[in-house]
Amino acid sequence: MAGQEYIQTGPEDFEWDQATRLWPKSEKHLHWSIPDLVRTSLEEARKCYKAQAYSACAVMCGRTLEGICRQYKTKKKLLFGGLKELLNKQIIDKKIYDWGEGLREYRNIAAHPTGEKISKEVAMDLLDFANAICDYVFVLTDKFNKFTERRKKEHKKKKS
Repeated sequence: MAGQEYIQTGPEDFEWDQATRLWPKSEKHLHWSIPDLVRTSLEEARKCYKAQAYSACAVMCGRTLEGICRQYKTKKKLLFGGLKELLNKQIIDKKIYDWGEGLREYRNIAAHPTGEKISKEVAMDLLDFANAICDYVFVLTDKFNKFTERRKKEHKKKKS
């Protein structure tokens, strides 16, 4: 099912906006700049969530973070140390580090037979954090770097 709105575009001008999908709700696509090593785990985390395999989702979200650590060639083998290294290298900031730590803790709960269960809500939070961390590290950082470069070029042109 799709929908459109009739929107005002001027004092007396109206037009139909683009049709948008209303149902079934479309899933956000992963950005092309997320490396395959990371993307594969994130896609599997999404599949696990859809299948109501919430512990498996948590594990795959943790694996997504491990992929980020590998992508940036952290020296520490464990995720705890890898996240610290990403923070120290300023690849992630303190808030993203905290999200990663929360995700790491639940990944450990899910990966080991402790009797604790991962709820649907927690799995969704972890998946949201994993997506946001990937967007921050690979998508938004790249966009900001390109934006900064354009600004530098514009400033140089204005000075000359």
